[in-house]
Amino acid sequence: MVLRDPAAEVRMKVASITEQLLTLVNKRLGLYRHMDEVVNRYKQSRDTGALNSGRKTLEADHRSLTNEISSLQARLKTEGSDLAEKGWGDRKGRQGRSLCAFLPEAGAVGR
Repeated sequence: MVLRDPAAEVRMKVASITEQLLTLVNKRLGLYRHMDEVVNRYKQSRDTGALNSGRKTLEADHRSLTNEISSLQARLKTEGSDLAEKGWGDRKGRQGRSLCAFLPEAGAVGR
């Protein structure tokens, strides 16, 4: 007989959403680096057409990624509150741990 552990399922969802968020944030960081490259090319060539074209493309990509991140943040908030309601899924007295306990370490973001 297999027992369902709803809190463990929610923890897995939270971990999955967190990984998706980290991926999107890293993509957005890549956009910032790319914008730096576009600006540096402009400084060398003074080609305003290339600068404006690159800027428009990057702004659209940035807007799209930011919207996806906001959507995932809303899902994470919902799943996190579900996790809190389920008592963090164990009976060992670990209720009250923050959601940060389930997130990767801050230093691991860029890895």
